[in-house]
Amino acid sequence: MNYTPVRISTLRPDKPLNFGIYIYFKDQHLLYVKSGDAIEREKFNQLKKQKITKFFIQRDEELNYQQYLDQILSDTIADEGIDLDTKVDLVQGTTFVALDRMEKDPKSQISYQMTKTAAKSVARVVMGKQDALFALYEKESEIGEEIVKHSMNVCAICVKMAEMLKCSGKEIETISIAALIHDLGIKEEQKPLFNKNQDDMNSEQKITYNKHTKEGLNEFVYLDWISKEVVELAQLHEENLTGMGPYKKTKLSKLEEILSLVNAYDKQVMISGLKPLDVIKEFKLNGIGKYDLKMIQALERVIKIGFV
Repeated sequence: MNYTPVRISTLRPDKPLNFGIYIYFKDQHLLYVKSGDAIEREKFNQLKKQKITKFFIQRDEELNYQQYLDQILSDTIADEGIDLDTKVDLVQGTTFVALDRMEKDPKSQISYQMTKTAAKSVARVVMGKQDALFALYEKESEIGEEIVKHSMNVCAICVKMAEMLKCSGKEIETISIAALIHDLGIKEEQKPLFNKNQDDMNSEQKITYNKHTKEGLNEFVYLDWISKEVVELAQLHEENLTGMGPYKKTKLSKLEEILSLVNAYDKQVMISGLKPLDVIKEFKLNGIGKYDLKMIQALERVIKIGFV
């Protein structure tokens, strides 16, 4: 029997489940709450205090979990009485579950639907509250989940930039999904290079790392349920105006430049340890030529509004 991990932050106490949840104990999955029952609030709070973050569901109940999650997200994000931290916890948990599932089974339509739901939830939260971007960005991730955390950061900032630059609703949807999946092509051989600045890589390392934009994402190209626009945008996230990217492009569309710039920006924040606005200053000095100055200034406005 196959199981899928889910975050406790994507579940709600006292709400009946339409799927069973399991815990992993002594090399086996044990039923914790059966379908039709709910997690009691006292027990739920105790699990959070114990820092238990994951449950498991049976693979054949993923669709039931998706339906449950859709309703939870809709109700939670729309409820003005629920605090921002709870909403951000839910969105982060949804994103981590979706990308973990998609990494393990990229050709699954349910995996992609989970990712679309996650992207939509990120967009709704950051577009709905001015301080949501900072709250989402500052959420800590578990060890080994840096790439997923980076993807969520990029998604959130891209959505705010696209909104500021008056992109259409369809464009915001496209860039939010592309931002979440843009690094799903990173395989084990590229992971050691993830925290290395491309300017510090030698030729061989650049060739190895850039494979994640080509071979790594090619498996999405022929899937009918992933739009061509989303896949192409994700593939081009390492391009810039110098033509030195994997695809050697010298002209980028608005969405392509937003995703590329935000990806480079967030990677630099992670690698350098500098504060967000200090990285922006670096980009204004050293990023001209790679990106249009107006685009860098738009990113600066987003960061100032979201982080200051």
